[in-house]
Amino acid sequence: GEGALIAALAISVVVFYRGSGTVNLSMGAIAMVASYLNYSFGAGTFGFTPPGWLALLLTLVFVAVLGTVIEFGLFWPLRTSSPLAKLAASLGLLLLAQALIAIIYGNSTLSPTSILPGAPVHVFGKVVPEGRLILTLIVVALAAVLWALYRFSPFGLATRAAAESEPYAMYAGLSPRRLSLANSLLASVIAGAFGILVAPLITLNTTQLPLEIVPALGAALFAGFNSLGVACFAGLVMGALSSLLTYWSSQTWFPQSQGNPINGLPELLFFVLVAVAMAWRGAKVPARGELTEKR
Repeated sequence: GEGALIAALAISVVVFYRGSGTVNLSMGAIAMVASYLNYSFGAGTFGFTPPGWLALLLTLVFVAVLGTVIEFGLFWPLRTSSPLAKLAASLGLLLLAQALIAIIYGNSTLSPTSILPGAPVHVFGKVVPEGRLILTLIVVALAAVLWALYRFSPFGLATRAAAESEPYAMYAGLSPRRLSLANSLLASVIAGAFGILVAPLITLNTTQLPLEIVPALGAALFAGFNSLGVACFAGLVMGALSSLLTYWSSQTWFPQSQGNPINGLPELLFFVLVAVAMAWRGAKVPARGELTEKR
């Protein structure tokens, strides 16, 4: 389940980068905002309790509007700024979203109702909740559909053209601003949808979902901020390894400190993988419109 979320956030980071050339740290915050809003619909906070599918649809519409506001209000004015300025702006957006959610909902952990079925199924002799398998299939199918979209459709070709050279794309009659907006909306909806689907499987608070952007960035680094398939696979593997570490910590043979299992190993795993990705792929992520590779 966590691997599906990491993979989806990594895909959204890659899609956003393709459209605007910005590494967006706020994708985890968008997933968090969507999860809290969908929870509010289910709890009847707004005076009515819509069906699950309608609550999901209304939340995704809000996320699309939010993505539009962020694109025009934050990233478009910074389009000529340095990559570091854009990165700092996305980090500020992440912190702002966390603070606003904490003010509105408090810091307590919520338990939203799962949209996916939770019946157990047997895989290789082990019991696995059905929702986890569905999440995995959804994120793999999403990666395949997006790959086909960017590879074969006019929209995908236009996005790739604008990423290579915005002036030449404008000469060809394309609008880099509209392409950036379209990719930003797509990335926001992906992050929001998977935030809603995965929130019941993990703790819904102001920390867990936003910080999933850290392993997602590692998966995006392995993908060179370009390959959707690699981003999906790396995210699933990172989430699976994290879950295995959590499970192994309950075993008697697991290393202990003062009688308790050693804490922080999943976070250490993500740190090591991000460091490996930086060392391996750090010099292979060219900026938009550049053929030379820079660290």
